[in-house]
Amino acid sequence: GGGHPAGSLQVLGGDPDRIDKRKPTLPDFMSVANFLRRDTHNDLPNYVGINAITNYDSFQIAGPTYLGPGAGPFQINGDPSSPDFKVPNIGLTDARQTERLAQRISLRQQFDQYRRDLDLEGAMEAMDQFEAQATNLLTSKRAADA
Repeated sequence: GGGHPAGSLQVLGGDPDRIDKRKPTLPDFMSVANFLRRDTHNDLPNYVGINAITNYDSFQIAGPTYLGPGAGPFQINGDPSSPDFKVPNIGLTDARQTERLAQRISLRQQFDQYRRDLDLEGAMEAMDQFEAQATNLLTSKRAADA
């Protein structure tokens, strides 16, 4: 029989197996929702993990598994109720930073084009999703205001 890790996998990912596993085989329900609702043009991420608990002892109890890391949460750590809490690395402060970011994104896209032929695990697609969300987080007034 299983214990808390198996129960967590059942609740979070619908895994019917009653034995403890080191890692989930099915994605958690929030990763599934994020995957189904993904929109790289959205200024804010669909799935934000604030001090997310993904492990129980040495067992991983949540994660996007086969959906890929792009379906996982945008992780934030800290106490949002604290007066000095701030989500790190959100927003650019001047036009030079925005231009520099655009140049770096362009350069990375050129390098990535060469690597796509070697990608067997979908990592490049996940990076594209991460980059789109990161760019929106850095450049969107809506994200900075949130």
